[in-house]
Amino acid sequence: MEGKGGFLLQGFLEKIFNSLKNVLSLNLFEFLKKWLTLLGDYGLYVGAVLVILIGMISSIRLESFSSFLYSIGFAVAFLIVQFISSKFNAINENLVNSNETYMTSNGFTDALAIFSIIAGIVYFFMNLYLAIKLPKFMPFLEGLGILIVFSLISLISFNPKLVSVKSVKKNSAGEEAIGILGFFIKLAVKLVPFIYGVGIIFIVVSMIVNAVGIFGNKFEMAISWAKVFKAMVSLLIFGLLPFFAYLSFVFNFLLIDIIKSVLLIPEKLDKLSK
Repeated sequence: MEGKGGFLLQGFLEKIFNSLKNVLSLNLFEFLKKWLTLLGDYGLYVGAVLVILIGMISSIRLESFSSFLYSIGFAVAFLIVQFISSKFNAINENLVNSNETYMTSNGFTDALAIFSIIAGIVYFFMNLYLAIKLPKFMPFLEGLGILIVFSLISLISFNPKLVSVKSVKKNSAGEEAIGILGFFIKLAVKLVPFIYGVGIIFIVVSMIVNAVGIFGNKFEMAISWAKVFKAMVSLLIFGLLPFFAYLSFVFNFLLIDIIKSVLLIPEKLDKLSK
């Protein structure tokens, strides 16, 4: 009976596993990538308009022109950052596709996919509980954003060819380690357009929520402006993620190429000795 029960449980888990793989498809990846990148780009434009309005109102209410000057500076920076990010998103895509890595099977990536989707669901429901308990909207939005990111990790892990990982029949332990390391580096770069979009949307919404305080008393206005200023800095950082990802990818893959060269030394020495 135990053997039969175990067989039924295994069959049930296999069905769930296959269903997840069907839902987290390549079409879904391309759809989300297109729209989240677009929302991130437009989010920077919206952020530029918002900070000018918030800065103008704050400078009038706080009787300080510096708030408006800061907002103008940040608005211009957002537009420049959007231009830079659009260039580096395409560059990063080409880098990932042109640097292949190899693993002996999809077992590791499949396991990572399952762990990721479970972690994302757990985190989402924890934040949903907080949103209802407090009650506040931001924990729900944060939980939703994290769920999207973890779902994308799961999607890419189920489809390793998205990060140009190929299966080979034979691999040494060192080559397998390089394959895993390369997978994580390319996974991080591949996630950047999504984190870029989700992060910018979250920050713009938080900026709108925090800006409400500028219509309060002087203390509330000062606190509100401080929170908005922090959000503006965060928006710049998220806007530059594609550029940071490019630098990280180049230097990490330089390290991988060095490790590959070291691993090839014994093989080359053997050939020379013969």
